[in-house]
Amino acid sequence: MKRFKILLLVLVGLILLILFAGCDDSGTGLKNTAPIADFSIIPNFGNIATQFSFDASSSHDAEDEVANLKVRWDFDNDGNFETDWTTEKTAVYKYDAEGAYKVKLEVEDSGELISSMVKDVFVNEDSAPEGMVFIVGGLFEMGDSKNEGDYYEKPVHTVNINSFYMSKYEVTQKEWKEVMGNNPSCFEGDNRPVEQVNWFDAVEYCNKLSEKEGLEKCYSGSGDAITCDFTKNGYRLPTEAEWEYAARGGLEGKRFSSGETISHSTNGDEQACYRSYWKNGVPYYSYDVSPTEGYYQGADGTIEVGSFTPNGYGLYDMAGNVWEWCWDWFDDAYYSSSPSDNPIGPSDGAYRVLRGGGWNYIAYRCRIATRHNVSSGYSDDSFGFRVVRSL
Repeated sequence: MKRFKILLLVLVGLILLILFAGCDDSGTGLKNTAPIADFSIIPNFGNIATQFSFDASSSHDAEDEVANLKVRWDFDNDGNFETDWTTEKTAVYKYDAEGAYKVKLEVEDSGELISSMVKDVFVNEDSAPEGMVFIVGGLFEMGDSKNEGDYYEKPVHTVNINSFYMSKYEVTQKEWKEVMGNNPSCFEGDNRPVEQVNWFDAVEYCNKLSEKEGLEKCYSGSGDAITCDFTKNGYRLPTEAEWEYAARGGLEGKRFSSGETISHSTNGDEQACYRSYWKNGVPYYSYDVSPTEGYYQGADGTIEVGSFTPNGYGLYDMAGNVWEWCWDWFDDAYYSSSPSDNPIGPSDGAYRVLRGGGWNYIAYRCRIATRHNVSSGYSDDSFGFRVVRSL
């Protein structure tokens, strides 16, 4: 009997030990879990004049509200934090030297548990040309990693891209008129993107702008025999690979430039001017989370460039507004044989590539991996472009 009582006491003690081991200090019986640290950087790439913005509001915790979490920043991950603990989730910082930096965020909850995350930011010592951003080259996975698009968006393949400059915005009507002396656009407005331009028009603009600024012209020849010298320092259209690399904004495997969802409003990862297609009272695509059906703000046309938040590279309107002409000829089988190093597309073809979707196109067509193809001489009120320059 005595042995039984001893065993019973031992058993009760073990049970109590297990129970209290799972309790937090408040005695609620719930174990405190560490917060999840997360943050964004806009832009991911810049120069010594760039003010980088850091936002940790995407961090979260099972027990505490985001507003109550404390954060601190180490902008070069050297162990010396530039900020003290604070509940303010945003910070800005400028770097005074060129380099690749690792930014460390630490997040602390009310139970004094701390978690961290580290992300990269790249600083180029030279300033980018006015109106452009410096895109640091690198490797990325090109194509439809979601397996939800057209067959010619596959296979996904690894591509290396050299560094280059890209215009922050789609070429505006004001910029077009200053170079070309006319305005072909259907939806007029100086800060709206120029549209109703075909591929030949875009190429001509690039050469004329290069000439105007005293730069080397990239294009020579005429018609379908036009060639591009990628070693020249003038303006040109991006290659399809350059466009997709830049559009991804440093994010791997995402559907849109800023994440997985798209919307007319700020509730989605990507806010854009596009047509939200609904069926039975709700958006047809699960990744279209727009609260409003149809065109952006009910407007039948484009909107001013830069109306929404840029992607991680500081580029605006990489989804919607206007489709953007690229250099490449289109080939539905090209991804199966594409070079891995700075591909420039097939040597010939019947159609040229456009990317990004337009104001009158549905969410499916605004995905980063979407490839549109049209005759070089065809123009439309949803066709525009942006320019790049080689380093």
